[in-house]
Amino acid sequence: MSTNKKTILVVEDNDFLADLQKMRLEDQGFNVIISMSGENAIEKVCIQNEPVDLILMDIDLGAGMDGTGAAEIILQKKDIPILFLSSHTEPEIVTKTEGLGSYGYVVKTSDLFVLMASIKMAFKLHESKKEYKEMTFDLKKSRHELEVHQIELEMQNEELRFVRDTLESSLEKCETLYENSPVSYFTIS
Repeated sequence: MSTNKKTILVVEDNDFLADLQKMRLEDQGFNVIISMSGENAIEKVCIQNEPVDLILMDIDLGAGMDGTGAAEIILQKKDIPILFLSSHTEPEIVTKTEGLGSYGYVVKTSDLFVLMASIKMAFKLHESKKEYKEMTFDLKKSRHELEVHQIELEMQNEELRFVRDTLESSLEKCETLYENSPVSYFTIS
């Protein structure tokens, strides 16, 4: 298994379609893991920590949990792009997958070109999302550091004001003593 190959988890309850997807994706240079149910996909990704770079998720997975339910649980625990692959084209189902933060929706009858373009876009979108999160984190960290620095500067400024006020008060006392002294002073500069 090559370390530079990306791994795709195909979640499909139909043996024939799962094997066909596996063959098509392996021909494109991907490592492929197959899961036959939503529960099994959750176990592989969240419990066994299989190294998965993308999930190709069917929506209708037969008895048990459907693909959207499995995706929702996986996304609560892992940051993995999920691309839905389904025969459903009803707007409400497509909208439901969008609400999960999916990276796309491909109809099963689409050709390999459409599937590969969608997979590539999902990888690019996920990478951009990660970079955005990192930049946001860096900005928040920088802002916090600036706020801390500002507080430190305000404290130093307050200390300097106190020292200045103390020095001015001491200078006034010295000037008053000098000016009002009963003894004569001779100053040479």
